[in-house]
Amino acid sequence: MATKTTLIRWAMTTLLCLLIAYVGWLSSIAWPISPVSGSVLEDNTRAQSIDSDTITIGTYNIHSTKGTDGKRSIERIFDVLAKSNPDFVGLNEVRGGAFESTNQGQELAEMLGLSWIFAPVNKKLFSGYFGSAFLSRYQVKRYWVMPLVTTHVSAVGIQSSNNRNLTSIELEIQGRSVMILLTHLDRGELRLRQLERVLDEFNQYTHVILLGDLNSTADDLPLRKLLAAGDVVDMVDNGQPHAPHIDWILTRGFSVIDKGSTPLGASDHPYYWAHVRLKNG
Repeated sequence: MATKTTLIRWAMTTLLCLLIAYVGWLSSIAWPISPVSGSVLEDNTRAQSIDSDTITIGTYNIHSTKGTDGKRSIERIFDVLAKSNPDFVGLNEVRGGAFESTNQGQELAEMLGLSWIFAPVNKKLFSGYFGSAFLSRYQVKRYWVMPLVTTHVSAVGIQSSNNRNLTSIELEIQGRSVMILLTHLDRGELRLRQLERVLDEFNQYTHVILLGDLNSTADDLPLRKLLAAGDVVDMVDNGQPHAPHIDWILTRGFSVIDKGSTPLGASDHPYYWAHVRLKNG
């Protein structure tokens, strides 16, 4: 009887260990998110009609609201954003709960009185969603979120990276179509391919803004070529105190009125903003 009891306990312990290992494996997987699209942002009742040819735009990798002191505070992120009073802002490294419907982009939008869209790249079982968010003071015509390349077969085998996406937002300013692109690129082997894909999309438009953490500097060949063309403005140029930078505001078809930044502190990235005017033509 003792031997049978021991075997049962051993079997139950083994099954429990296997179950724990399986749950641990499941929780480590970053499940990719399918493409989405729409014509109305969340909390769209806050969105206004655009009646000016000037807008304030910003980009901020909020590091999931974790500051350089290791503490998390969404209030500090709000304080940084509120000082520039942005009309449109792209946020990277935004988290959404695994078991609740809210996310950090939504919380910041509520605090700022803006509409929003959350564009997660993946979801983990217990840690929840992770990705980018776009906040807007104004109405948009449509938006769509598409995945970027995450695998590539080369002579040395299959290269892979974390899930990444590109959010495209179309709006109309003074009768002209304007595109805002938001992304956060990988730091691995496929970064340059992702960057080329994003810049290919950027180059399709006359009036366009690219926001986000590209994990790339102006020394990278695709960006060097783009900036050399002469019709693209780097709103985070060497006049800022944080160069060389990997967070970008790139524009075509806009002129700069003013720009600025907030250094590291609330996040491990600076916040960049620019007040711009739509060009004719």
